[in-house]
Amino acid sequence: MIFTDFSNNVDITTATSNWIQGNDIVTLFNTFLFQAALYLMLFALGFVITMVYYKCNKLMKTVISISPIMLFILFGALVSIFPYAAQKVLEFLFYIFGITPRNVYTAILTFIILFIALI
Repeated sequence: MIFTDFSNNVDITTATSNWIQGNDIVTLFNTFLFQAALYLMLFALGFVITMVYYKCNKLMKTVISISPIMLFILFGALVSIFPYAAQKVLEFLFYIFGITPRNVYTAILTFIILFIALI
């Protein structure tokens, strides 16, 4: 997981790096909670997308199918137009997904809130 230490022991002759995860009960429990919350949120997201797609007519199914590509292009354009705002949004996303504070509980809480919002 990204929430544990990464020891970078690089030797020029072997060129390897070691990632060591602690196997104590707290780390294993946190890993289980993180994965359970992530999979619940992804299940709810897939269910919502399926239900919206099922209820739409042919034109809206095409719009829903094309919308991820359009959003990707739009976000790329917005990042180049507003780099400061994009940096702040990225910092916020890193914080709520637990990357910046290196805290698994913020990510778990975010996934649970998203799961409840999607239901």
